[in-house]
Amino acid sequence: MKNILLIATGGTIASKRSDSGLKPLISSEELLSYVPAAKEFCRADALQLMNLDSTNIQPKHWLAMAKAVEELKAVRTELKEKTLYTAENFEAYTGKEFMTMERLEALEGFIRAGEARNISEAVTVFKSRDRQGTPQ
Repeated sequence: MKNILLIATGGTIASKRSDSGLKPLISSEELLSYVPAAKEFCRADALQLMNLDSTNIQPKHWLAMAKAVEELKAVRTELKEKTLYTAENFEAYTGKEFMTMERLEALEGFIRAGEARNISEAVTVFKSRDRQGTPQ
């Protein structure tokens, strides 16, 4: 499943009518809510960086956008490193078949929901549901 990040800055797409005309009032979360089917093919997150009319965007705002993208790249790199760490340290417990983000998140979900107390139990729950055809 693809991951998508909506970085909202305002503009026409985020505008609603106000007493003084169109004004960027729609949040990034609200914009995502207008496309509920997106959940079927991607994991979408939203970042409300600013909420400005596009005519008011200045070079300092472009710099803020560039900085946000660079920070997100750094986070992505860190996530890759943590994923590698997880694979190196937990693959022996879970098996190679669970070394995908989706499956690791499913295992974590079982533990958080109280369906399993540890990673070994979460693997057992996952496998039992997989045999029964139950969605994880």
